[in-house]
Amino acid sequence: MKKAVLFDVDGVIADSEKIGLDVFDKTIGKYDIYLTEEEKKKFMGVTDEICYRELSKSRNIKLDINKLLKEHFEIYEKELQGVDILPYVEECVTTLKKRYKLAVVSGSTSKQVDIILKKAKIKKYFDIKITCENYKKSKPNPEPYLTAAKKLNVRSNECIVIEDAPTGIASGKAAGMFVIAVKVGNFMELDLSEADLIIEDLSEVDVNLIESI
Repeated sequence: MKKAVLFDVDGVIADSEKIGLDVFDKTIGKYDIYLTEEEKKKFMGVTDEICYRELSKSRNIKLDINKLLKEHFEIYEKELQGVDILPYVEECVTTLKKRYKLAVVSGSTSKQVDIILKKAKIKKYFDIKITCENYKKSKPNPEPYLTAAKKLNVRSNECIVIEDAPTGIASGKAAGMFVIAVKVGNFMELDLSEADLIIEDLSEVDVNLIESI
C-alpha cells in the first residue's frame, strides 16, 4: 500500500529546467565558458554546486565555486519570479493530499523551491520539503529520496516518486521506490525509459492510479 507521493520540483511542478541552464550559461559565460549539449543533459536534476564542481574538474579549470553560486542564485531567483507552472499541478496535489503524505524533493535551494511552491499556490499541501541543504549526496544518489521517506516515517516501497530527468529517476529507483516520469517538462527530450511508468502530464496522476500500483 502506497502512503506517500514525492514530487521533484523543476520540470515537474515548474517549467524551470531551461531557466536553470540559461542562468548557468550566463554565469559562466562571463568567463568564456559554455556548456555542451552533453553537459546540459548530464547536469539536469543535479545540484548547482555539483554542476560547477564537475565542470571545473572535467574542463580542468579553476573556478571560484562560492562566487559562481552566489551569482547564479541571484540571477536564477529573479528569473524564477516569472516561471510558468506546469499543467494540472494544483489539481494533482490537492487530490492526492486527501489520501497521501506529500513531499517535494529537489536539488534546488529552499528559497528557490519556496518561490515555485508559492507561485503554484501549493506550498501548504506538502508535509515536508527536502532541498539541497538537507542532504550531502545529490541525485542520482538515493539520499534525497531516502531522507524524505525517513522524515515522513514511511518505507521506501510505500513511496511514489514523480520525476522528469534520468538523474532523478535513478535516485528514486536506487531508493527502492516506484518512479513515474512526466514528459511535459522534459524540454531536452531526455531518456526516461528507466522509470516504472511514463506519463504525459500530471492530469494522469490521481488516487486511482496510485492505488493501482
